[in-house]
Amino acid sequence: MVMPSRFLKNFAGKLSGTIKLVSPNGSLYDVEVAKRFNKVVLRHGWGDFVDAHHIEENNFLLFRHIENSLFEVLILDADGWEDNLSENESFQLDDLQTNPGPNYVLSRGSYLSKAQEGRVMALIQEIQPESTVYVAVMRKCHILKPGPYLAIPKGYAFAHFLHERTNVTLQRPGKSKKWHPRFYQRKDKHHVSSDSDKDEASHKSLKSNSGGPSEAPYIVSSKSCLSQSQKKIVEEKVRAIQSEVPVFVAIMKKVNADVSYRYRIMELGKRFAAPHLPHRGQTVLLQCMKKVWKTKMMILSGSRRWFLVGGWATFVRDNGLRVGDICLFELKKKGELTMKVHIISREQF
Repeated sequence: MVMPSRFLKNFAGKLSGTIKLVSPNGSLYDVEVAKRFNKVVLRHGWGDFVDAHHIEENNFLLFRHIENSLFEVLILDADGWEDNLSENESFQLDDLQTNPGPNYVLSRGSYLSKAQEGRVMALIQEIQPESTVYVAVMRKCHILKPGPYLAIPKGYAFAHFLHERTNVTLQRPGKSKKWHPRFYQRKDKHHVSSDSDKDEASHKSLKSNSGGPSEAPYIVSSKSCLSQSQKKIVEEKVRAIQSEVPVFVAIMKKVNADVSYRYRIMELGKRFAAPHLPHRGQTVLLQCMKKVWKTKMMILSGSRRWFLVGGWATFVRDNGLRVGDICLFELKKKGELTMKVHIISREQF
């Protein structure tokens, strides 16, 4: 991709070598910057970024300079909707594709070979459906953890689903087992079926030792999925913390704690951040083991996402955080914006 000269003037010729791109889901990509035919272009690594986010012709990309060679990228579709697509953690926000026949609909971006189309038509003839069949070709984001999702195109959803939130039952032909995924409508009016909440799993109440409800619920990042052993340890810790507001829980990923990442960042889930954190960037103090670290909180206004950037890498280094460790962020209500961070090492579960 060619970088516009007007954009490059802001960096006085210092944009070269390798830059870091932060994707909408928080992942980091190393992309080579090179000169070709008097143009500055993005080369090695750019193709991986494009493929991972299913970037198509006429998509809009907004590059926001964070610091040094780090850029945050916002992806918009041709209609201006934010398109937070990634292979592992996002939705397929698509409209209906024109289909060769009236018996089924196929989402845009999915294509059937002649052999696949023949098998689909044969199956439709066999089952004799009462309504139009929706056909989805599985992609990585549909099946890989954490939290796989399947987007139902709005045209199909409006025609066949009566409510924004309704009960959906999945059952294979001839089988008795049933599944009940969550079904809801996004702000952009696309309907999505998933087996977990799209932002975070919120644990509304915990049982205290006395058998009553605890005052310290917790919210798990959408990028984290707790095992039973992890959940047990987290809930014990949350009971001990006795926070007045929900505790935010996150399992450290590479983008958070891997030393091979020069720019490490921490995203604070929207369901935790929106009601409890300021809606403007400012300094956040992190407390751990009686020490304090200053970090910079950045907010992406378009997508309302909260990140800890400047200072987070120092916190990670000083506390020896590793991929797989769990951090519990306890928001303090008095004085400066402060969160006490409780660390559960990966060896404990």
